[in-house]
Amino acid sequence: MVGLPNRAARCGICKRHKIKCDLLHPACSRCKRLNLSCEYPDLQRGQIFINRNIENPETKTIDVLSNTSTERRTKPKTQQITNHTHVTSAPASFYGIWNNAIPQTLSEEAVNRLPLLSSFLDVYLPKVNVATICGQTQASWINPLHSVNNTNKFYDWSLKALCMAQIGLWNEKPDLVKDSHRLYGWALRGLREALSHPKSEAPEATLATTLLLSTYELFSSSSENGQGWVSHVRGGSWILRSIDRNVFSSPVGSLLCPRIRTIHILESIQSRKTSPLTGLHFNSSVENGTIDINGQLQDLMIQIPGLLETFDSLALAQLHEISRRTALPSLLQRCSRLEVQLLAWCEVLREQVSGPLYSSIDPVAQNPIDSSGTRTFPRAFQFPSLNIAQLLLLYWSALIILYRTIQDIDKRITEIQVKTGKRRNLSNSPLQDSDFESDLGFSQHPNHSISSTVHIASLANKICQSFEYCYKGTNGTFGIQSTVFPRWVATDFYASIPEYHREWAWCQEVDNLTAPGSRFDLRVMKFRCRVEC
Repeated sequence: MVGLPNRAARCGICKRHKIKCDLLHPACSRCKRLNLSCEYPDLQRGQIFINRNIENPETKTIDVLSNTSTERRTKPKTQQITNHTHVTSAPASFYGIWNNAIPQTLSEEAVNRLPLLSSFLDVYLPKVNVATICGQTQASWINPLHSVNNTNKFYDWSLKALCMAQIGLWNEKPDLVKDSHRLYGWALRGLREALSHPKSEAPEATLATTLLLSTYELFSSSSENGQGWVSHVRGGSWILRSIDRNVFSSPVGSLLCPRIRTIHILESIQSRKTSPLTGLHFNSSVENGTIDINGQLQDLMIQIPGLLETFDSLALAQLHEISRRTALPSLLQRCSRLEVQLLAWCEVLREQVSGPLYSSIDPVAQNPIDSSGTRTFPRAFQFPSLNIAQLLLLYWSALIILYRTIQDIDKRITEIQVKTGKRRNLSNSPLQDSDFESDLGFSQHPNHSISSTVHIASLANKICQSFEYCYKGTNGTFGIQSTVFPRWVATDFYASIPEYHREWAWCQEVDNLTAPGSRFDLRVMKFRCRVEC
């Protein structure tokens, strides 16, 4: 066991009492005997109690980021980073690096983060070249992590926790994952303390910490139904409402805020509540005169929670029947307008990508459900890049939720008409027959309910056929993370229709799929479906 030169090798309590310490972990013998909370020196100071680094993960460790005092003395106080693509071997174009978006001069703390951050990005981001689209991507928030100014202890703790957890999970090193739990706890306590002071001196570091810890929870959530992740989402929403709005347009904030906005939208859709979206209804689709395709999709998806919440409020028993009859057709029109906008967005995406958005191939992954020899999904999808796959997965998910809402509204209108003794006649509503059919997108079918269900199933099938691509080892853990929300959308739909029991069972067994070069063994958070099959 090695301590830093010229420093007392003792835990915090033994050091205060000026007595010897045996440095056992997680608690020294004296603290364990007296039932005290053993405190080891601050990781921010760089102490090393056990020799281990990224290149030698087999040995035991406390902190893979620590540097010896000799290394610190030989490093310059600042370092000029003239080309940010040198930070990591992952393709720079994937996470939207803009050379003029962040400061070119890095602090000593930022320079010390680079080695571990680089190793983290090697397992988190794709390792292949990708197609370029306008604006930011789902991973643009990673770009400023090494250059966040005014950092604090809990920011570095959260960064180290996520990096160690990802590296440990990817390389099957449980000791690294276990060590990350302690760092996560420290970061969480520090974040709670920071949130108790509304006037934060480091709002960007606080935002970054929220993103880091929420990402940590996606892969390491020990609470049921991802409650840890949800708590970070709600905390991030509170931060965005309380900080100076100028942070949104700062070089770092402009990359962090869109990601926080995305996870708030997903959580709001899952909870069918608009409260997490307070203050986030700004237009983010245009940046420097160019269309931000990812921001444009956000601007459309942020409308969905309001539709869901409105429909749920109309289902309340105390609501007068006349109010329902007036509000439901209006809500149906809002859904129809959003559908048109989503379809138009897909055309914009198609124009930005040369070639098809996806192609079908013979699947390689084996699902236990398909042991009989007949595949549930006989084809799998291949995409030009993970970035395109992520956008399409969110797009298909949005359409599924929207079409299911339209189905529910149509069903409720029919019930009201039957209850009032009127024969179902769409011409009695503000939408004419042809308009109603056109808005649903199924004008060629006379039976809207059956046809729409088939069409929704085809969208859910597309989501499932994309998992084999997302779980490829070359797409990193970010590819796996991209399946969390779409998988919930598809599974929830299958669970609501008895005829799709096999597809629902297939979704339940995604973690048990096997394929050469894929990482189905890595577990991610799962939302609970509204309906159990």
